[in-house]
Amino acid sequence: MKKINIAIVDDHSLFLEGLSSILKDVDNFKILITASSAKELLNQPNLATIDVLISDISMPEMDGIALSQIIKKQFPTIKILILSMHEETQIIKALIKMKIDGYLFKNADKELLVSAITSVAQGNLFFSEAIKNKLIFTNEEEDESSTKSILPKLSSREKEILELIAKGLTINQIADTLFISHHTVVSHKQKLFYKFNVDKITSLVKKALDLEIIN
Repeated sequence: MKKINIAIVDDHSLFLEGLSSILKDVDNFKILITASSAKELLNQPNLATIDVLISDISMPEMDGIALSQIIKKQFPTIKILILSMHEETQIIKALIKMKIDGYLFKNADKELLVSAITSVAQGNLFFSEAIKNKLIFTNEEEDESSTKSILPKLSSREKEILELIAKGLTINQIADTLFISHHTVVSHKQKLFYKFNVDKITSLVKKALDLEIIN
């Protein structure tokens, strides 16, 4: 039987090591990559050989949502299984819209996890009963609004400043271009950092590009 090549990305080292240890004992599983961040994962030279990617959602610099978008675009054959404690319906639905292949909560037992990995590797979708039950209680109207809410909500001014930041303009240049004060630009920049959950300009621009908020 062909082994299933697996990559795991999670910023919690104990969980990452524990999960890797559990799965490496499964006969037809082969753990090829373990990474503590999306950036580390994307830099792996053998990423294209992966069959199933197991990813958390909350990670620094680039979260599992942005990572899923990149993987689906650049490596469409890789199946994505989200393993997270996030129970928010809007997050789950946003990931489903991105065509991830499965979603489990982190408290899933080994048997369920093995079944999920095997199933998605075979081209099936796999969502635990806990996930399905959460989705049953939402209607189509909630679905549409929730899926949109996963993206940062920006004012027209914030988007304008974000685009200028992406073009490489300094704070002073942006202030001169938009005829606003230096302080106002700095204030908007800090709001953008907060909304995108980043702490530096390079991460802000990268995440905005990954989420296709700017081109």
